[in-house]
Amino acid sequence: MLDQHYFPLSQDEINAIRLMPVDDAKRLEAAHQAGWGGCLSSLRQAARLGATDEQQDREDLEQEATPLFDTKVKSRDAEAKTITFELADHTTRTFPLKWGGWEEGTIGILRVRDEDASADGYGFQTYPDQDLRRHQEGDQDGKWAWRIDGDIVLAKVGVIPGTGGALIEDQSWPIVLDLPPEFVDLCSTKGISVEQVLRGFIADLCGLQNYLDEPREDGYSSNGSDERHMAHDYFERAYGMY
Repeated sequence: MLDQHYFPLSQDEINAIRLMPVDDAKRLEAAHQAGWGGCLSSLRQAARLGATDEQQDREDLEQEATPLFDTKVKSRDAEAKTITFELADHTTRTFPLKWGGWEEGTIGILRVRDEDASADGYGFQTYPDQDLRRHQEGDQDGKWAWRIDGDIVLAKVGVIPGTGGALIEDQSWPIVLDLPPEFVDLCSTKGISVEQVLRGFIADLCGLQNYLDEPREDGYSSNGSDERHMAHDYFERAYGMY
C-alpha cells in the first residue's frame, strides 16, 4: 500500500495518486525509496497533469453524493469488471470496476450519487488508519467526530484523520488582498487559480506538508523539495535585509 508519509506532495497530487491504478502507485513508492528522482518526477508530473480534472470530479462527487462511512471493499470481479462494497449496515452495493486500486477488505468512505450505478456515480476514499470509524453522534458544528482505539477525534468536515487519529488543527486566519489583473492573467496562462498559486507558495515557503498519516485541516501542502528550496531562496533574496 502507498505510504504517503514518505511523499511530500501537494493535495492535488495526493488526490490524483490516490486514484492511480495500484501498479502506478507501487512504482511511485519504489522510485522514491530507491532514490530515482527522474522516475519520481515523471510520476509526479503525471499526477499533476491529471490532478485538476480528478480533483474537480471528486469535489463534484462530494457535493452531489451521499457519503457512506465505514464501507468495506467486499470483493472485486475481474471477469465481470465489477466491485462490491459492504456498507456499515451490511447491505451491499455493486458498481463497475475502475482504476483497480482498492484491495479487498479496505475500509473507507463510499460516495454514491442516488440512482447512478455507473462508474461516474461513485467514489471511494480509504481510511489512512484502518481502525478508524465514524462517530456521527459526536459531530459538532463544522466538525466530524471519529472513533479510534476508544478515543474520540474531531476533524474539520471532509478531513479524514491519519494514523492513530493524528491531524494538524486549522489555525489559519483570513485576509483580504487586492490582486492586480497581471497576476490573475499570469495564473491563467498555467490553467491554475490564484488561490492555488498563493497557497502553493505559502506551503513551499513554510515547508508545510499535508501527509495522509497526519493531514492538515487547512489543506496546505508543499509542491516538493525543489520548490521549498527556491521559495526560501527567493524570500531571503527579497527580504533578507530586514
